[in-house]
Amino acid sequence: MIRRIPIRWRLAFWYTVLTVGVLIVFTAAVYTGMKRNLSNQLDEDLKSQAALAAEAVNLKNFETFETTYEFTDEALLRVILNTGEVYNYRDTRQAPPRLTDVAAAQQGKTVLSTVTYEREKLRVISVPLQVSDGTIVGALQLGYSMRRITDPLNVLVQALWVIGPLALLSAAALGYLLAGRALRPVARITTLASQIGGDDLHSRLNLDLPNDELGRLARTFDSMLDRIDGAFQRQQQFTGDAAHELRTPLALMRSQIDLAVSQADTADEYREALVALDGDVARMTTLVGTLLSLARADAGELVPNREEIDLAWLAADVVEQMTPLAEENEIRLAMSLQVTVVQADADMVIQVLVNLVDNAIKNTLSGGTVTVETGKDRGQAIVTVRDTGIGIAPEHLTHIFDRFYRVDTGRARARGGSGLGLAICQSIARAHDGEITATSVLGTGSAFTLRLPM
Repeated sequence: MIRRIPIRWRLAFWYTVLTVGVLIVFTAAVYTGMKRNLSNQLDEDLKSQAALAAEAVNLKNFETFETTYEFTDEALLRVILNTGEVYNYRDTRQAPPRLTDVAAAQQGKTVLSTVTYEREKLRVISVPLQVSDGTIVGALQLGYSMRRITDPLNVLVQALWVIGPLALLSAAALGYLLAGRALRPVARITTLASQIGGDDLHSRLNLDLPNDELGRLARTFDSMLDRIDGAFQRQQQFTGDAAHELRTPLALMRSQIDLAVSQADTADEYREALVALDGDVARMTTLVGTLLSLARADAGELVPNREEIDLAWLAADVVEQMTPLAEENEIRLAMSLQVTVVQADADMVIQVLVNLVDNAIKNTLSGGTVTVETGKDRGQAIVTVRDTGIGIAPEHLTHIFDRFYRVDTGRARARGGSGLGLAICQSIARAHDGEITATSVLGTGSAFTLRLPM
């Protein structure tokens, strides 16, 4: 039920509850401290007054009392001799003496006690009464009403009953105001966030807040918008590039069909048109398959069928398959292989290696060398495809794994490249909890390294 209450009211409520707790502790401390101080003060007064009263007692005639001792209206003063005689000098209440206190005083002890008589509490001190030679002849009792303690405490309680509700009301109001002030940045975040639409993802909060919870929330929100905006822009670019890539073979197919319909007269001409169409269909089929793989990777559905494989064996098999293409381009394929066993999807790893070797061959001039290496590095299995080709400029190196990105657009299109090969390779590597990195020196060559966990 409390969760339905606005957070501002909840903060004000808990602030008030905290204030109540603090007031209770403070009040208890003040009350206890004041009571202790008043009690100690009363006991000290009783001790000093009892000493003065003992000196004022006429030890020869107990009926009389020295006038140098001043009585108070609240005093209880009497002498109880060892013979049992009681002389009341000041006892308007006629409170009966406590025999245990009298006996202790007659034995030379000083005793303080609290007695109740006719619904009134008295604080009584019992001291020994001695003659000049030190002989104890009786006990002297002096008492004060406990109103000397209870009256100030009652005044304090009454004051607290007046101050307490005012303090609680002030705490509730102050808590409400402070909660509103504390939540003001949240309100600003909410207002600005509600103004950001799907076509306005470039807007940011840019709130100048301290490095606290709300400041981190605002910066995290801006960072999230950055990621969403980037993903949205990549998605738009991906959609446009995919449409452009599909439109090219479709346009070629349409022109070839129109040309065959309007000009082909013989079976050979029709066959030639169909062969050309078959090449365009194959290219479009490959492109659609790659796009489907990327879509599955984005949806988290690119799940490897892991099994124990030797990367050296797979690399040797790929080199053997790619040797005819390398020889056709007068490029030498070399290997430096170490047995490297990992748990991975063999078909996916072969797809990565074929793509990397194919790219290396395409970007290496005649007479160059492409080397495939396998091994281990810092607890990871690695496969490196190294070439002595044209290299990649630094401004392109950071984008080569982006979808549809081509370092040389015209050259890549002429060779049938779609700019998706390295992107799908990176997706496969990440599906295996690995990654692909690239290093290159322009005019010297490039090296692509696939890293997989052991």
